Amino acid sequence: MPNTCCVDGCTNRASKASSKRFFRIPADQKRKVKWTAAINREGWSPNQYSRLCSDHFVTGQPSFDPGHPDYVPSIFKNSDRASAQRRLERYRRTKQIRSKRLKTSSSSSNMDIVYILLEFSETPRVSLERNLQFPSGPLS
Repeated sequence: MPNTCCVDGCTNRASKASSKRFFRIPADQKRKVKWTAAINREGWSPNQYSRLCSDHFVTGQPSFDPGHPDYVPSIFKNSDRASAQRRLERYRRTKQIRSKRLKTSSSSSNMDIVYILLEFSETPRVSLERNLQFPSGPLS
């Protein structure tokens, strides 16, 4: 069966000369419902042969990250490609900010660990015993 795009009004077909890629409708039920709603074809439900072409994704392929604009196809004949591109840029900025926060929080926690290790290694055993609570009686 030839690959044709299932979006109403899209005439893309797979061929050796075409650079278009085609993607199956996801098997995951929650994501499948979102894709079907985005495709918005009245009286249509996807089957095992249903495909979507790369024109309907901002980056040209679907993403598995639920926060990514390409998690669900978003570019159709009545949609604005510029707004989809802005959503992608916003996603990338947010992801970059989150990764910076993770780096700074992990580096500060590493410094805390180093500080604690230095503090415990430089203090005499007597002060360690005074600060720590040891259980009284035999261990079970």
